[in-house]
Amino acid sequence: MGFNAKVVVTFTAAILLLIFSFLLFVHHSGYEKPIPLYTKTQPTIGSSQAKVHVVSFEDPKCNNCIVYHNQDYKKLYSSYIKTGMIRYTVYLVGELPNSSIICAALLCANEQSTPSFFQLLDAYYKNPILALTPETIRNELLTIAQNAALPIDFTSLQRCVSSATFDKQVLENTNYARDIMGGVIKTPTVFVNGIRLVRPSYDQLTTLIDIELKKGSS
Repeated sequence: MGFNAKVVVTFTAAILLLIFSFLLFVHHSGYEKPIPLYTKTQPTIGSSQAKVHVVSFEDPKCNNCIVYHNQDYKKLYSSYIKTGMIRYTVYLVGELPNSSIICAALLCANEQSTPSFFQLLDAYYKNPILALTPETIRNELLTIAQNAALPIDFTSLQRCVSSATFDKQVLENTNYARDIMGGVIKTPTVFVNGIRLVRPSYDQLTTLIDIELKKGSS
């Protein structure tokens, strides 16, 4: 075999090995194929220039969401959001009883100020509302907002919370979540650049974020 032929064979073998290694990695990664997500109207913080976009679908009455926000989100905020490494969106869904009322009220805060939305969301998750009637739920959430001293117009917030301004968006959010989750909503479901993780641990979430960050820097 001539020198050129040996070079071709070696080069071809190297390419095939790389392809095989890549396919093996994909096969064992365990991640689903990424999907596009529409988040334009949803509360979002973090750098608009970030290469990684994390989208969390949450139901405010979901116990797993309460734990996720109070533990994992707090760490994500300090390590990834505040540092400008990721952009972060919360997609509120109203699947559980009375959760749509809370979602709509939280979106009323977002209408005035997205930072206020996240501030109110923090305050709510620290002290979840246990009331059962719509009127009591709204009043308790307004009390939480007032105690949190949000930098927004409180009268406008009261008026919005008492109206049906965001009922349609909450319904659309919930239907959208059901569609992309195959008909059954599980919260929290977190997407990292469109790759779905259902009720992930903090390690699972940050492992995927770090993988996507490396892709973005390469």
